[in-house]
Parts: sequence; structure tokens; C-alpha cells
Amino acid sequence: MSGMFGASNFFFGDTGFYPYEINSSCRFNSDQSSCMEKTFSGAGNRKVFTFSTWTKLNSGANSVSFFTAGADAENKTEIGLQSKALRFENEVSNDRDLKDTTALLRDVSQFYHLVFAIDLTQSTNNDKVKMYINGTLQTDFSTDNTFANVDSNINAASTHYIGKRGFSNTRYLDAYMAETHFIDGTQLTADSFGETKQGVWIPKSYTGSYGTNGFYLKFNQTGSGTPSASTRGADSSGNGHHFTTSAVNAADTNLPDTPTNNFCTMNPIAPSNTGTADFSIGDTKITLADNEEAFGTFGVSSGKWYYEVLHISSASSNNKIAIGIADADNPSNNEQVNFGHQATTWGVGDIISVAVDVDAETITFRKNNTAIETDTDWSSKGFTTIVPFLTSANSAGNEVAMFNFGSDSSFNTNKTPQNNSDENGHGDFFYTPPSGFLAMCAANLAEPSISPLNGEKPADYFDTIVFTGNGSSQNVSGLSFQPDWVWLKSRSSANKHKLYDAVRGVEKTISSSGTSAESTESTTLTEFRSDGFAVGSNDAVNKNSDSIVSWSWLAGNSTASNSDGSTSSTVSVNQEAGFSIVSYTGTGSNATVGHGLGVSPKWVIVKKRNGTGDWVVWHQGLGDGTKYMIWDTDQAVLTASNIWNSTAPTSSVFTVGTHTTTNNSSDTYIAYCFAEIEGYSRFRSYTGNGSTDGPFAFTGFRPAWVIFKRSDSTGSWFIADIKRDVINPVGKYLFADLNNTENTAGDRADFLSNGFKTLLSNTNQNANGGTYIYMAFAEQPFKYANAR
Repeated sequence: MSGMFGASNFFFGDTGFYPYEINSSCRFNSDQSSCMEKTFSGAGNRKVFTFSTWTKLNSGANSVSFFTAGADAENKTEIGLQSKALRFENEVSNDRDLKDTTALLRDVSQFYHLVFAIDLTQSTNNDKVKMYINGTLQTDFSTDNTFANVDSNINAASTHYIGKRGFSNTRYLDAYMAETHFIDGTQLTADSFGETKQGVWIPKSYTGSYGTNGFYLKFNQTGSGTPSASTRGADSSGNGHHFTTSAVNAADTNLPDTPTNNFCTMNPIAPSNTGTADFSIGDTKITLADNEEAFGTFGVSSGKWYYEVLHISSASSNNKIAIGIADADNPSNNEQVNFGHQATTWGVGDIISVAVDVDAETITFRKNNTAIETDTDWSSKGFTTIVPFLTSANSAGNEVAMFNFGSDSSFNTNKTPQNNSDENGHGDFFYTPPSGFLAMCAANLAEPSISPLNGEKPADYFDTIVFTGNGSSQNVSGLSFQPDWVWLKSRSSANKHKLYDAVRGVEKTISSSGTSAESTESTTLTEFRSDGFAVGSNDAVNKNSDSIVSWSWLAGNSTASNSDGSTSSTVSVNQEAGFSIVSYTGTGSNATVGHGLGVSPKWVIVKKRNGTGDWVVWHQGLGDGTKYMIWDTDQAVLTASNIWNSTAPTSSVFTVGTHTTTNNSSDTYIAYCFAEIEGYSRFRSYTGNGSTDGPFAFTGFRPAWVIFKRSDSTGSWFIADIKRDVINPVGKYLFADLNNTENTAGDRADFLSNGFKTLLSNTNQNANGGTYIYMAFAEQPFKYANAR
């Protein structure tokens, strides 16, 4: 594998994945009180309408308005967010009805598609107000009033607002908006505006009628003055409902940051040292106090990348601010590569250009387009994936800088725009990027090896199924592959975890939550099927009425003998997905075992089959081959020379010592080996901060499944997935080392388009200074992922 996100070929530029591309967006900034307004000359249908928009939320998008109308606090209709939940509100003569989703929208790194479909004449409440996130109809609500069959304020002959609550001049929006439709008189589904392609919700052209007061905002105009087809609030529906803009400047419209070409911004959910950094102007303008930090939303592991930073203001005569790159895995806990720290040569008004060649490990800084510094060799600091970085020094006061990753060469009107693109035609830069250096945008990311563009998705190699037991036998279907490893656990009963693989064969059971030898149980997993598996009547895998979860991986669907090691092995291997199942017989002497992956595994699990013994785990986050952990207990990392013979795995073999858990003479063993495939799997670590604003772990994909464990102290092996928690926050956990029923402790984490974020301060997942290893598999690579 090579290239960013594991591309085997460096493909840069437009991918052709999107049949319908969105080319422009508008940036709404609460700091500027930016908004748009339109007064309709006549009333439309005040009970039936649809509002659709694509939006990338920014740090200030907490309780905000997308589209509102109403004269006062007792008479208003609002489409927006309330404490990050989608809200539809209708209040007439102080009679107020609300509907808030349980799903919380806290992802700031990619675009959501939101649809509010209203028909207050319907007989059931669920039909009156429908809300969709990325094409999925929301069915869980924290507030769900019964809506009266009355006229709303939307579609009245009155003033309507985009980006604020009009009558009170509050709830200003912090977000990018794109491809925004309002349909008067029809309640539509999300399918009118989008479709699913290889598991990705993508936009499509709307072809229906807009009705009397309907409009279509493409945000591709920059003109000012009397609203018209060429001004910033232009209506492209043909109805001529052009909006007047307020504090929406020319730099805020016709931006290239869109759902079909997402651009890097700075990441407010990656907390800095003290957590007080301020993000504004589409999360590109950063204000730092003393010793503050900020990090980008894109992590890159290969390629050449370019961005610009304008120093806007300084509270210190020494300009105590620095820019550069940081380690994506532990950005606040490693030495950064940076320029400008207490450098008086970088003054207010100067633009620092940053050109990062990840493969050559060079970063070049230019001030006002004149080269001033080059730094090299960050792999020695432990960096493998780097993110853009900004920091301030001690006693800095407030330092303000603005990033341009290619969205706005005017730096929000602070400079005269120069409109330079990279050599692929992407981005809007003040200076021309050096040859070969590209904007940090989705269209420039190399193609993942498991790519929707190539007709594949991560769920073709790993997937989760939740099903209900029937106490008899059943075929469990829903996979797009025939699994080679199936892991089953009852969510409802305190039964053992049951693990099966095609190398050992059906009915051969081992449990991650115990040390018992493999057993043959004829009523457990009885068949690996082309789209799932079959189970019998055993309570652990099919208890009547129990909710049961299965996690399944695709290996090779066949086995082969492997002689790469000093002892032969039988392997079922899938090199594209970085997974192999390895069976071998112990020798009692130091030995090597072939795994078949062709690259070094980053996660290896070994279990003795014919006798009792702990599961032993090697993970790259533990360090060298003297370290191991035990999967069936909550113990911290252990040290021994005879587990892995003090040797880390190589591209062809893993090494076992003389310990009985990995290599007792004549005993049989099964091993599960995983290589890291960028955009599909990641096996790293993060450091806790002891806060409910916990660390952000960059994965380079939208996670489908994560298991994590504290390594420097005791703590169980937590497992989360997107089929048990279909929305954020993620709070339903099982534990690999325990037979317990499912834990539903509440807000533990968010799964996001480019990683996950912890939300609790407990020691099992986020102790201050604690070290946690994790193993994660993707729902979609970040290049194509929707915000979650």
C-alpha cells in the first residue's frame, strides 16, 4: 500500500464518483451576524412544505437557525438546531409545538444533508414532521409534541430569514450551507435531493416543482446591491425569490468547500491544552490565548500539500505564535514541527505559506512568498500522520491567525483575493502553490484501496448485524460477503462471547471473555453462508427474544499452507483488507509463524485451542515485542521476553517465544492478524485528558466499530459499533473480557467523519495522562464520508 489513505495508485483530482457535483457554498458567521432575508409578497402553503440543505457545521453551531419566519416570540416557526439536535418548532399565539431529534450533530469536518418535510394536515404526528439526516428518516426524539393542524409562520406573506431568528436577531448560524431548496406545498422525502451510492449518501439534482414561494439557493453568486440573479442571495428556482444579504460578504459566497469536495478547516473538537481557543469564520480564524493549540481536520500520511496562514493580530510585541504540523495521533503530547514561535519576523499582516512534502519529510515556510525556513525529519519524532497546527506561547495574550486551505484567498476580505488554484484546478490561494503541492481537499486525496469509486465499501470486508434470537435455529443474513470470522454476543443476557472462524470450522467455539479451550457445540454457529451465517438453539448465540450482535470479517474464504516461518501455518488471508486467520502448532522453542499479509501486522491476537490459556495481544501502540496485553482480563500492559520472543512482527511472520500461551510444544493455536489499511482500519493509541471534552482520535475514516482499552492501567475492553448506536452520541458498550449484558451508560463518545471523540472523564476511557490503545474499522473513508 502507498499514498494517503492506502492508495495503491496516486490518483489526484476529481474522481468522477459524484454524478451530480455541488460547486459552491456560503459561509455564515455568527461573529459577523451574517444572514439572508426575503419578504414574500403573498402567502404560500403554510402547512405543507419541505426544506433541504447541505451543511458543514462550525464550532458555534449549537442552537442556531437555518430557516425561520415569525413576528415575535409567541408567533414563530423555526428550522434549526437546539443544543446540536435537529429542531422543528411551530408556535402560534403562544401555543408552541416542538420536535427535537435524539441524534446530535457534532461533526464539524464534513457535510450533513438535512431535510425537514412538513405536512401539518396529516393525521399522525410522525407524518406531520419528518426530519432526515443523510437520507435517513429520524425516528427517535428527545422532544416530540403533538403538532396542531394550524398555519405555520413559514410561507406567510412576511419576512423569512436564513441564518438567524429574525424577530430577535439571535441564533445566528455558524456553518457552510450549500444546495439549499425550499419546496412550497409538497412534503417530500430525502430521496428527492439525494441517493445512496456504495453506502455513501450523495446529492442529486432536484427536478420537481418549487411551488409559489419555493426557492433554490446555489450560493454561486458574489454580486451585491438590489437582490437579483447575480447577487449573493440569488434564487435559481426560476421563481425569482432572491434574498437580501446582511453581513454576507463576497468572500463568504461561491466557496469551493462543498459536499462533493470537502476542504480542510481547523478542528474545534480536537481540544488544545487548556481548551479555550476560539474558532470562527468557518473554523478558519483562530484566536489563541496563552499556550493554546489548534489542529486541522485533515490528516495526511503521504503526498504534497499546501496551505496559507495570515497573522491578523497580536497582543504581544513578540508575535508569540507558530504554525506547522503535529502528530495526528497525539497532537498535544508530541514535539511539533513549526515556524514563527516568538519570531518577530512574522508580523501582523504577513502571510506564511506552508508546503509539506510528507514523503520527503520536508516542510518549507515562505513569508509573503519568500522562502525563510525549511525543516525536515519528523518520523524521528514518531509522526506517521500529520495535521496542520497552530500554537501560541506563554504570555502570548490573544494571537489571531486565519488559515486558507484553498477556500478563500481574501482571508475573509483581509486581503485582495488573488484566485490561484493548485495544478489540479482546486482551491483559491493568495499565492500560486509550488509545483506538485495541492490543496487539502477531498478531490485531491488519493483513492483508498477499498473505495466506493471502485465499487467497494468497507462493509464488503467487515460488518455488524443485530438480530433477535428465536431459541431454535435461523439463518442470519445481511452481509455482502461470506464471513471467515464471526463474533457473537447476546446484548440482553450475561452469556459468553462466542467466536468462530472458517479455519477451525463451524461449531468450534472459543470465548474472548474466558480462558477455556476450544469446544465443539453443535447448536451454535452451524454454517458460514454467502451473506451471513446460521445458528442453532444455543442460548449464547440465539436465545429466544434476546437481542444479539454479530461482528464479521472477510478473510480468504479458503485456506493455504504458509511456510514463511520456521514452523508452518495454515492461513486464510485477505491482503486488501489486511486480515488473516492463522492456525499453527506450538514447538516449545522460539519460532516464527507466517501470517500471509505481505505487510507488518499492527494487531495480533493469539489463543491456545486445545487447552486453557489467556488470549494474548500485541498492538503497535504497546511498543516493541516485549509488551503484551491479555484480552480476557482488564490488566494493564505486561512485559515478558517469552511471549513474542522480544520481537515485533515483520511483513511475513510474527514471532513466538516459549510461553505456553503462544507456543507450548504440540499445542494448537489460532491467531487473528491485522495490518493497517488506511481509510479502512487503524490501530493506534490516544492520551486521555480527564475531561468531558475528551481527546479526538483521528482515524482517516468514519468508524463502524471501535474497541479500546487502557494500556497503562486496568480497564475493560470497550466495544462500540454503529449498528447498536445508529446515531451520536455512542453509549452502548459491550466488553470483550466480560460476559456482562450491554452497558448503556450514556454519552461516551461520538463517531465522526474522520475519527472518534471521547466524552467521559472516567478512568476506563479518559483518565488524565492515561494511555489507551484502540482498534477501529471503517464505515466509509474520510474522502467520501458524510458527517455523522
